[in-house]
Amino acid sequence: MHTSASDQFFWVITNSKTWIPLYLLLAFLVIRQYGWKNGLIILAGTGAAVGLADYIASGILKPWLERPRPSHAEELKGLVHLVNGYRGGKYGLVSSHASTTMAVATSLYLYTHKHFKWVTLLFPWAILIAYSRIAIGVHYPGDILGGMLIGILCSWSIFVLTSTIKDHFRK
Repeated sequence: MHTSASDQFFWVITNSKTWIPLYLLLAFLVIRQYGWKNGLIILAGTGAAVGLADYIASGILKPWLERPRPSHAEELKGLVHLVNGYRGGKYGLVSSHASTTMAVATSLYLYTHKHFKWVTLLFPWAILIAYSRIAIGVHYPGDILGGMLIGILCSWSIFVLTSTIKDHFRK
């Protein structure tokens, strides 16, 4: 069910550089709403969650589990639709794109949902990016679900940690 248009759509969606303007806009909105001090705490917490999710996905799980991506699986050679010949790295369990975008969505939701009702729109955005990894042929659905779970857990952990530290200094 691939078309040239859908292939190029998902190719743009999956490119991390596509989202730089969105990240800058989100940072601006957080700083504007919460001020420099609290805004930087929110952005640092979000950055820490993203970094932790990426490290767990790419630095720990992929090298430890060594499960080939569908684009590298010999038994699927010729069956996987690749976009622009891109195959990704050798291993794919779990998806770093899914873990990091879900970390962004979850972190910003946890920190800002009382002031930014629209922040829930980051969840469909993260799901779209995660799905793009399946659409271009470099991840299985389980890779995506695992990555999303890691992103959520990392975000929640960092949020609890920063909230605890912030509460401690308020006393």
